Amino acid sequence: MDVCIICKTNNTREIIRNGLFMFECKICGLFWRNKFDNDIVHYEDLGIKISSDKLNARIRNANDRINFIEKYIKPNNLCDIGAGEGVFVSELKKRGYQNIIGIEPNKKAVFFARSHGINVSEGSINNILNIVKNNNIHILTLFHVIEHLNDPLGTLISIYESLGKGDHLVIETPNAKAYSILKVNYQHPLIYPEHLFYFNTKNLISLLKMAGFSIKVKGKRSFDQYNMDIRQSLFRLGIGKPPFKLFKKNSCENVSIAKKYSKRNLIIRMIIRKTFNLAVIILRRVDYQCVIAQK
Repeated sequence: MDVCIICKTNNTREIIRNGLFMFECKICGLFWRNKFDNDIVHYEDLGIKISSDKLNARIRNANDRINFIEKYIKPNNLCDIGAGEGVFVSELKKRGYQNIIGIEPNKKAVFFARSHGINVSEGSINNILNIVKNNNIHILTLFHVIEHLNDPLGTLISIYESLGKGDHLVIETPNAKAYSILKVNYQHPLIYPEHLFYFNTKNLISLLKMAGFSIKVKGKRSFDQYNMDIRQSLFRLGIGKPPFKLFKKNSCENVSIAKKYSKRNLIIRMIIRKTFNLAVIILRRVDYQCVIAQK
């Protein structure tokens, strides 16, 4: 598909990013894979690995998302599409919000959630109308889902039609113009085969408006952004080379700096890390974009 889903033209060019063949719209900057070889079945039987450290990071991340959302809307009557193991659903319930459910295609993730008493059901975005209607849902969340979809615009239109007047959609997706992505010329872990579309804030908002939504608020954040390790923060502050797996560890100029800090006592190291994290956030050197849209 060489026609931009936003601009509706074939004013595109062929590109290679992180080893993947893609098309890029010369008008709006959207880029996408040249072939869509992942459908919903691909995600149903994927294995999951959840360490205690990863789970704690996801809990912190979920609460950071909630802090952002509840500044603008009260997240009752909410369905999290692509809920994974249900961490976001669980954290909302802990805060006392009512009628919170999750939908997830991965069987193992659903089993994990339900075995921990979290209300996540097996299903996909394809049956969104029934999900909203049968569960009195007024808020839908799509955290890192839209970039995986074969037809983002068609899905957003279906979501718009399923929601009632005044209802909300919350989207979070990687920002193709994030500092860390541009700094390594797209040789970044967020550029990988299962991500089909890569949005910047401007073209994401255009897509939402094409589906009928109005934009309530937009923001930027990163995963567990107040707990990034020192090397990650230093890279985002423009110091040293990327700490990604695709780079050799001995080529990272900031490895010795990180080791130096690790020898300090825990309190001092935590203060330094938190200071760097805040600097990254203030400078908006974060990877994700988030939008709250309203019907």
